[in-house]
Amino acid sequence: MWIWWVISLIILIACAIFAYRMIFSSYEFLPADKNKWYGTKFFTGFSTTPLKTPDLLSVNSRLHKMEEHSSFYDFQFSQLFHRVKELEEMQSRSFGQSAIHGKRNEENPITIEWKELYYEENALKGKLENALDEMSQKLEYAENRLNSIGCNNAKATT
Repeated sequence: MWIWWVISLIILIACAIFAYRMIFSSYEFLPADKNKWYGTKFFTGFSTTPLKTPDLLSVNSRLHKMEEHSSFYDFQFSQLFHRVKELEEMQSRSFGQSAIHGKRNEENPITIEWKELYYEENALKGKLENALDEMSQKLEYAENRLNSIGCNNAKATT
């Protein structure tokens, strides 16, 4: 019987030590009491350490990536706008010079309108797509024929 009393007393002491360590070592368990017991500032409601969860870390990394990409694209757009302004100035100068000389400079690629270039590129793209379709049909026909010849050879050998 004395053995049971000693074992129970040891378990009770272990539980008391465990509870004491839980109360004084955890910020999540009674944070206002912990600050008051240690003599620090009263609890203000804000944690001094930022919350680090995997979701917040992934959102934070995505935010940094988006900021990097946006600054990259902002730089690219600023260069593009600068180049457009230079081309407009160069075109206005070429028109001014051709007006002075009394003729329009047809060799200058800047004078070609962008719509014409757009339609030419679309026509070229359509021709290339048609050629690709035609070649893919020819390839499919050749593959089918090769497969049929292979089957005929296999039947002939058996």
